[in-house]
Amino acid sequence: MNALVSLVLVCTVGMASQYGPGVMQSVIHNRHAIRSLPEHLPGVAGYVAVVDCRHIGSVWWINGDRFLVADCAGDEQTRQWMRWNNVVVEVDYETAVRWKSVGAGKQVTICRLPAGIGRIGAE
Repeated sequence: MNALVSLVLVCTVGMASQYGPGVMQSVIHNRHAIRSLPEHLPGVAGYVAVVDCRHIGSVWWINGDRFLVADCAGDEQTRQWMRWNNVVVEVDYETAVRWKSVGAGKQVTICRLPAGIGRIGAE
């Protein structure tokens, strides 16, 4: 018997800021050490930080490319800053260089599966 499965993506438009050089690599190294990310990361165009820590390990589509959510806002002040400035993600520095948006930010369209679906290692 064949089953038809339909998933609805949640899409948002907002701004992407960026981490400094080497910062995301340090975050990924630390998250590997505490096992909040798998040792073998999926093939993605880059890495992002988001407001909500529950999304760590999820893969989101940003401007048509796949990105792994590798970090999140660490305190309420950062979350408020992101919301106030409509910063929906902070990308790794290499992505910002590729996008030619270092220091300027970039408008992005983010699409993701609903919460709880699409996490790396989810069963």
